[in-house]
Amino acid sequence: MSKNFSYFMKDTNNISCTIGGILKVTVPLVLTALSANLMFVSDRMILAYYSIDAMNAVGISSVMVAIMSYMFISIACTAEIYVGQYNGSQQIDNLAKPAWQMIYLSLLANIIFIPMGIFSQHLNMLPEYYKVDGIAYQSLLSYFCCFPCLTAAVSSFFIGQGKTAIITMIVFGGNVLNIILSIILIFGIEGIIPSLGCIGAAVGTITSEVTQFIVLFALFLRKSARRQFNTLKCRRFDKEIFRGCLKIGAPMSIGRLFELGAWYLIYVVLSHVSKEMATVQGILTNIFVLFAFFQEGLGKGISTLSANFIGMKNLEGIRRLLKIFVILTIVVGGIISIPLIIFPKLIFKLLINIAGDEILSLYPIIKTGFPLMVLSIVFETLGVILWGILMSGGDTKYPLVANLSCLWAVVVIPTIVMYYNNTLNNIIVWKLCIIWAVLSLFFIYKRYKSLKWYKKLV
Repeated sequence: MSKNFSYFMKDTNNISCTIGGILKVTVPLVLTALSANLMFVSDRMILAYYSIDAMNAVGISSVMVAIMSYMFISIACTAEIYVGQYNGSQQIDNLAKPAWQMIYLSLLANIIFIPMGIFSQHLNMLPEYYKVDGIAYQSLLSYFCCFPCLTAAVSSFFIGQGKTAIITMIVFGGNVLNIILSIILIFGIEGIIPSLGCIGAAVGTITSEVTQFIVLFALFLRKSARRQFNTLKCRRFDKEIFRGCLKIGAPMSIGRLFELGAWYLIYVVLSHVSKEMATVQGILTNIFVLFAFFQEGLGKGISTLSANFIGMKNLEGIRRLLKIFVILTIVVGGIISIPLIIFPKLIFKLLINIAGDEILSLYPIIKTGFPLMVLSIVFETLGVILWGILMSGGDTKYPLVANLSCLWAVVVIPTIVMYYNNTLNNIIVWKLCIIWAVLSLFFIYKRYKSLKWYKKLV
């Protein structure tokens, strides 16, 4: 590895409560989330240019893959909490231990991932007209689901110390690689590479994920890291840390299962109503994911910083963090509302250039969905920020139960009822999403104010 990367291995004292210190940790994580989300969106948009049906098939089946992979990614990411607390209390020799424990967990997850690939044709609820493309995509990605989990595990070593820029660089590089490969493999090169469609999109994604892990793992084990942090010597299995990560991450994992399962059911139900509803949901979801990049970035940022402040026993620092992150959410929410609410026609013209005139009749529905989407993003992000603080203190069960109860009671069950009553449409679903986000935010805020997440540690 180049000596340029030595910067990321030097100072472990990257955490402060100044605006500069907060942005130093958070901005790279936001950019990382943007790059990762662009990978998701770019695949769907490239496929939309290839075929709307292919975009919808991959959009639905990719949620099924995400359900299983994010169950383990959620647990692997909890290593960041241990790294952050060790870093805050200057226990430098322990920084690599949590990452290794989650590497082992990611490898064990193949016990689930591989059978999921083998039996993909039985593990889906796709409409018949999407099954051929959707099952092929889902099956291939399932075999390689462990690599995003492995990347999350190794990333925790850097993120927990506030060294987030390296993650941004690697994810950005992986995103560029994915776009190039997807374009080539989806459409093919005449006389050289056949057009692979959805299979090409899967191969591009897999190649990108494997490459990101290899590069990050090489940095984790480079000579300077081994010398300063004992990254290789810390590979011994540690039952206590492994169990601790499971204890913190299991509620998050179960939460991911039921949350993504909820969105999967909603997407499937809409697709069974009509292709038009599936297309509207696919387009709105793609745009939602693109503009919700700051949600994941801010959530990870405040969780990392809060874990360090817990290690320092600095509650006032955490309170200051929350105020700053709320302001950031409102500002960014205002920025993303400009193209979606003020200039919706420009966004739709871009969509027509990608997907063709067949979506022309969908403009009124999509235009109405844009402002609802912005409100949903803002309220969800505020909830994610508070959840990040609770998670840094190991408190995941209460916000999990509150969030899932609201989601299923307010969105999923009414959606299914409306489906059987023939009254379901996309706009109603997005309105329900806003109600869910507000209710979930209310309950999680009450938990934050109780300080139970902080008192039990300090």
